[in-house]
Amino acid sequence: MPAHLNHLWLSILTKSELKLKILSSLLKNRSQQIAMLKVKIASKYKTGANRLVNLFFQNQTFPLAIRVLTLPFIASIHCTCGLLLALVQRFLSPIVLIRIGRIYNQRIGHFILEFDWLETTRENSKNDLLRKFPLRFDLFFLSGKSSNMYLEKIVKKRLPILPRGALLGIYLVNRLLPGGRKYSIVFPIRPTDFRYLDDTPSNYTFTIEEQNLARARLVEIGFNPDEPIVCFYIRDSAYAEKYFTKQNQDFAHYRDCQIINFEKSMEFLADNGYQVFRMGKYGTKTLTLKHPRILDYTFSSLQSDFMDFYLSATCEFAVATDSGAMMLPIFFRRPLLLVNVPAFHGLLSGKCLTLFQFKTFREIQGGGELNLVDLVEKGAVRFESQEEFIQAGIQHQENSSEEVLNAVKEMLGLATSGISKQTEYEFSQNLLNLILDSIGFELVSGKLALSWLIQHPNFLKV
Repeated sequence: MPAHLNHLWLSILTKSELKLKILSSLLKNRSQQIAMLKVKIASKYKTGANRLVNLFFQNQTFPLAIRVLTLPFIASIHCTCGLLLALVQRFLSPIVLIRIGRIYNQRIGHFILEFDWLETTRENSKNDLLRKFPLRFDLFFLSGKSSNMYLEKIVKKRLPILPRGALLGIYLVNRLLPGGRKYSIVFPIRPTDFRYLDDTPSNYTFTIEEQNLARARLVEIGFNPDEPIVCFYIRDSAYAEKYFTKQNQDFAHYRDCQIINFEKSMEFLADNGYQVFRMGKYGTKTLTLKHPRILDYTFSSLQSDFMDFYLSATCEFAVATDSGAMMLPIFFRRPLLLVNVPAFHGLLSGKCLTLFQFKTFREIQGGGELNLVDLVEKGAVRFESQEEFIQAGIQHQENSSEEVLNAVKEMLGLATSGISKQTEYEFSQNLLNLILDSIGFELVSGKLALSWLIQHPNFLKV
């Protein structure tokens, strides 16, 4: 075993013994986790109550009052029409199956995920359904204002999209009626299992006209479309705060990152022949460094919904944090380095994730670093909000600029010369999955960065 992995050695424990060890720790913390669950439920009720108070008392504009007063009337129309259409669905089902699907298009990650999942799994699901229903029609509607108009254009070309008002009622009724799933297209909600994408091609290719247009735009701003590109997708709160003003975004701040910690990596890549693009529609801060081969695309004239897709499709590889935008390189099956992973919902199973590393998890009191077993004992493997981590006494520390740089160098080695340390990756990955499997968590396919493990030698210690 490599010398620098000696600290990872798992003492002679069988899989069942490991499960018992972790489960015993979980039982000790059972009362704490029950208390946290009560706080989480109470918080959700409190949030809902606050929204009602704000709706009826704090915002007293006349148009809003009209909307509130007419809401029951509009809802009754939707439900009545939806119920009638649902009955028609069921009456016709022995002859033709009509299904309704809602595509959540207001966030780019969900929008891409749902369209990509639908297109990738369509043939298999079609074959399964054809055996039962020779005639079948799938109809869709969009949930609201699109996060990317270029993707909306693609979706409307591929799928039968009807106005939201025409299908919302029947969609909601089928969610309530018994057996409604048969008449609905149920999309995956925040999945981590992306193995259905393995060895599949991208579900979109650009036309010759689109390629020429994109190349011309790159030339206009001084970039060479024939030289390699690396895209950075760094999450901050700018997009959500602009488009979801009525929703408090504090719950997701643990996923945000400081762009300055990525500048050293961008400069390294630019000095080694790559053209670097900091991606995004909005951002809280601009890049501080100036380099002829680095573009702060977020704040540039090049930024557009179309170029978001073209650059993501043509990059050599992508560097991302846990965000919806990371679905762009996944959509085009590009190699992906995921840094600053703040929670386990950000880990993906499948070949779409090449390399990853976590943020550092620390105790709020004392600042001690927590390892994977500590996180399992605290129930943090299932956390999905900032509040849950705070209630468990856990805080996040971002990857330093050196940690990001080391991961980028490691990714560059994988992308250009393949895997040279297969045994070391297998050892750490097997150990990680052994611990996760002991609590029934989905296995991770991506490689945990060795450079990060060297800096955090106790993370996989049992």
